[in-house]
Amino acid sequence: MSLILIHPAPDSGWAGQRLDDVLKHALAGREVRAVRTAAELSGLENQRLILALPLGDTGVNMEYMRMLVRLRKERSLLQGCTAGLIVDGAGELYTKSAAAEGALALNLAGCALVGRPLVEATGSLRNFRVQAQLGGTDEATALRLALAELEGASLVRFDSGVVYSPRHFRRSLAVVLSGQLQVTKGALAVSVLGPGDLFGAAALYSDEPEFASTVTAKGPSRCLMLEQRLVDRLLAEQGQIRENYLRYLTGRVRFLSGRLQTLAQPGVEGKLARYLLAGGDSSCPATQLCQRLGVSRASLYRAFSALEDSGLILRQGKTITIVDPAGLETVL
Repeated sequence: MSLILIHPAPDSGWAGQRLDDVLKHALAGREVRAVRTAAELSGLENQRLILALPLGDTGVNMEYMRMLVRLRKERSLLQGCTAGLIVDGAGELYTKSAAAEGALALNLAGCALVGRPLVEATGSLRNFRVQAQLGGTDEATALRLALAELEGASLVRFDSGVVYSPRHFRRSLAVVLSGQLQVTKGALAVSVLGPGDLFGAAALYSDEPEFASTVTAKGPSRCLMLEQRLVDRLLAEQGQIRENYLRYLTGRVRFLSGRLQTLAQPGVEGKLARYLLAGGDSSCPATQLCQRLGVSRASLYRAFSALEDSGLILRQGKTITIVDPAGLETVL
């Protein structure tokens, strides 16, 4: 996906010289489309953006003021976009207030700012001295590196169809925001993902050329895609995110271990019993349950009848009640 650079021209040419140089180095090799005027803000929905704002010594940029009017008034102008924001001032004042103002305006226009989306530079770059010292470089280079880190997150919309396949995938961690996605491994249905669920972890820190499964959107869906370098930074800097991600990975290991045990059962009744004891969703369509267990529809119906005739379970419509958990365990 190409990058949209919203870069309002400064009132005085000299005010934007440093920012122009920083952008040239940080975005070298990228496909970039520049938006320089307020009139060009239309038609940018669902894009990756960087708002690069050069300020003169008075803290004013007239073209940006015109952009600000549109961002504040047109609430869906940047719907579905993700953005980073860099503010570069000629003096020591106004950059913080301009950054806060810009971030709010982007949000009002429907744009998400994910992770650490702001770079703010004063005229002397003294607010980059610590970063420069830690990185063993100078302030100007520290500013360029900070801008390069603005990218790393994007909102992606999927229609019905394959999203990830063994040969076509991204090395990103995806967070499902809306819709449902089916995860399959060959003919086996692994899981159904909904809002708040993740996928892509298997490829994030792997050099394998193929993705482990196929992810298919069951209808229009939206996902937040986090690139590896952004995930690295979030895990390093945010303890709660790090803990939650480890819990997620632990849960996936337990889930997949349970699936392997289910598939390893010698008979269909054993597979069904293990699935029910593990709290599996038995209300899903029969075809989907057959795929999850790796059995035929006829075999599944016979297994349900056998367990019910033995007094181990009770079926009432789509609701399955385990009547005798201890007895059901003996079927394993």
